[in-house]
Amino acid sequence: MSMKKKIMISLMHGTYGHHDDCYGAIQLANAIVAKGGEVTLFLRSDGVYFAMKAQNPTGLGLPNNLAEISDFLELGGTIKVDSNALTSRGLEPRDLIDEAEIMDSALAIDLIEQHEFCLTF
Repeated sequence: MSMKKKIMISLMHGTYGHHDDCYGAIQLANAIVAKGGEVTLFLRSDGVYFAMKAQNPTGLGLPNNLAEISDFLELGGTIKVDSNALTSRGLEPRDLIDEAEIMDSALAIDLIEQHEFCLTF
């Protein structure tokens, strides 16, 4: 029996300052991909802020997520962004890191079904 390794992590909260924020999610995602797992980060709701190019949380005393995002992508992880969530927050694709893939919201169920596990932060 083979171990299932295709995991989706759904990020719904803003980038910094939440108990279950994106920093914890990216740490988990990096650990999984480093061990050979396939991980897709699906950014929806306020989670879309996670992929913004201009992140500067120094005023909050928190580390910047961009280094961890870069590690995740270099290890083979994928980032998908809900198009409706992006638009409803007044953001555009150019506001996001280049590797973020904008996805039509209607395809969310298909994306979930492509993975063995879905974890939500």
